[in-house]
This record gives sequence, C-alpha cells and structure tokens, in this order.
Amino acid sequence: MVEQLNAERLRQLQNMPDRMMAVELYTDWCPSCKSFERIFEAVAAEWSEQGRNVTFGKLNLDEADGVAKEYGVRSVPTVLVLCGGEVLDRRTGLLGKAPLTEWLCACMEKIDRK
Repeated sequence: MVEQLNAERLRQLQNMPDRMMAVELYTDWCPSCKSFERIFEAVAAEWSEQGRNVTFGKLNLDEADGVAKEYGVRSVPTVLVLCGGEVLDRRTGLLGKAPLTEWLCACMEKIDRK
C-alpha cells in the first residue's frame, strides 16, 4: 500500500530509525508521474505481500509548499529513499518496474550494512 502524504507526515515518517521509506514526489500535471504511479504502487503491493520492512508513500509537490526545495527536487517524478532522517538515495524520471525493484533492493542492502 502507498500512503498519501502531506509535508508534516513525511517529516514524521522520515525519522523512523530502523525502517526504509520510499517516497514518490509527483505532480498531477506530469504525464510521466501518472505512468510511474502504477509501477510504484505495483512494487509497493509486492513488497507488502513479501513482508518487507519498507514504507511506501507519495506526496504531491503542488500541495506541499517547500518540500521540493527542502529535498532539492528539480523534476518529477522523483523517488527518495529515506531512513533515520537521511536521504539515502534518489532517482528522478520514469523508472520501469525491474529497475525500481533492483534499485530499492540495493538501498536496502546499504541500510543492512550500516
């Protein structure tokens, strides 16, 4: 499941010390964002079914003043991977399901090594 976030909720969740969070930053007017949304939700559903310790969220930048600037987002869609208050990695642009999954797995490995 992908949780619809606002700026306040994003800040609360990003500080979870032992849990990775993947956040899709998007806008309603972005065609690539609309295409990516289905992919992101499919990966989130698969990972949830597998019991992976990851929270998936999405945030509409048009409804969250200051978030784009705070995270240095210049284009959408952008996915941030957060853990313990840090941005561990980011990807911008339309990713396919396999590249998104591979990237998220690599992020999890980085966290596990810490």
